[in-house]
Amino acid sequence: MSNVPESTKPSIETFDWVQLDKYLQFKPNLKTVAELMGVHPNTIKNYIKAKHEMTYTEYADVKLSKTKHRLVEKALQMAMSGKNNVMMIFCLKNICKWSDNIEPEIEESDLEFY
Repeated sequence: MSNVPESTKPSIETFDWVQLDKYLQFKPNLKTVAELMGVHPNTIKNYIKAKHEMTYTEYADVKLSKTKHRLVEKALQMAMSGKNNVMMIFCLKNICKWSDNIEPEIEESDLEFY
């Protein structure tokens, strides 16, 4: 953890939001981001709270959503190309909820109690 003196902390206006957002696309923890940015973890948490009214976790989840979207797009491109059968199966199972094990659908009207 970085021990940055209070006098060298950036103001909320000069805080490097662009760099923070770049780091957050890789799902780092707060301690890692603080070390990379050379600030105390509380500095990051406080600035996020002041500017966005969110916690670090909430803000990081928002910034990670773009990475998740790009990964899904890429997986679907790979699956749809027809050249990657493993990715096609993965997408069908995870996105379309397909399964190797087909379970019969049982309706209540099919059940008889004696």
